[in-house]
Amino acid sequence: MARLRIIALIMQTPFQITALPIENFSTLLNQTDEELRAIGARRMVADQKPGFPCRASLVDAEPGEEVLLLPFTHHDVSSPTVLRDQSSFG
Repeated sequence: MARLRIIALIMQTPFQITALPIENFSTLLNQTDEELRAIGARRMVADQKPGFPCRASLVDAEPGEEVLLLPFTHHDVSSPTVLRDQSSFG
């Protein structure tokens, strides 16, 4: 019962999902596959929906649509504690 109470309290924490500014990524659209690989990114074609959510538009890519998978540091601050690599694909 205590575990359910903890989960319920966690789920009540308010948060908001917001899109990332497309301006941060628009220059990547014209880069070659080699240039993308150099920054840890890659070009793919979506093969299912859902499965390829866009972090700039907050919609899923349609099957057959070209997408870019790339690392994105969402919390770029100085911190004395490093828990893990905070990059994600967006």
